[in-house]
Amino acid sequence: MRAAYVSKMGLPDPLEGLVIGERPEPSPPAGWEIVEVESASLNRHDLWLLKGVSVVPVTPPVILGCDGAGRHGGEEVVLYPVLGHGPDFYMLTDGVDGTFAPRVAVPPSSLVRKPANLSFDEASCLPTAYLTAWSALVTKARLRAGERLLVQGVSGGLSNACILLGKALGAHVTATSSRGDALDFARSLGADVAVPSGETLDESVDVVIDSVGAKTWSHSIGSLGYGGRMVVLGATTGIDAPAEIRFIFRKDLTVMGHKMGTLEEFRALCAFVEEKGVHPVIARVYENLEGVRDALKQMAEGSPLGKLVVRPR
Repeated sequence: MRAAYVSKMGLPDPLEGLVIGERPEPSPPAGWEIVEVESASLNRHDLWLLKGVSVVPVTPPVILGCDGAGRHGGEEVVLYPVLGHGPDFYMLTDGVDGTFAPRVAVPPSSLVRKPANLSFDEASCLPTAYLTAWSALVTKARLRAGERLLVQGVSGGLSNACILLGKALGAHVTATSSRGDALDFARSLGADVAVPSGETLDESVDVVIDSVGAKTWSHSIGSLGYGGRMVVLGATTGIDAPAEIRFIFRKDLTVMGHKMGTLEEFRALCAFVEEKGVHPVIARVYENLEGVRDALKQMAEGSPLGKLVVRPR
């Protein structure tokens, strides 16, 4: 079958390690199921793997693609991508073939009913970005209706998800970005306030979601009110930032790290988006696997406004 896979990792140009070509059909372990993949969305996890960065040792070749939606035995499903938790965390593509192929093998626990209100393209966006956002907002930050939420660095799928889910949960949402087009985009998603990165807010917030890192850390800590909660989901601009300890203890702040979410949370997310009519935002859909290279190039050069999706079949 034709697939998009990593042939070599850590090359000076990571995309030189990407091959779109023939791979063997899935040969699943006992008890695993084969899913016909209709749509798969891209994540930075795919790009990091090409760069040679992985949470577990990976020996190429391995098919890329953490997220996907498709059909299994006549049922429409979306795939939960996490295969190991806690200190043993790993997911599809971490040495296990992923969804950038017509078929993928997964454990039966990964099969979750696709929300009826979503297309396959939209559903394929849920597993990594939207699950991480949901778990961070609901489980970690305990965001409540009426609270004020700050989402730093709006552009990519994760921050988009935080805005959409935050609004659906009843929060007042403020978004920041260094890009004017991204601020307009945030408003179109429902953000109540959209301001340039680093600009002092008119009111403090209860919750901050920050995946930007060094460039926004001080602004995030400073924007929180007394008893505020901050969830850190990444550090795309670097890890070296002042601790701001004085603010943390004076304002009784809670700072938490987080990644992904549990199967139970994923099922709850799918039920929520169906109940509330939430639709993931897609920047572009590629009609075949040849689009993976262009999509990864876009991701490497700067976050597109919304998710990128490929149709492997």
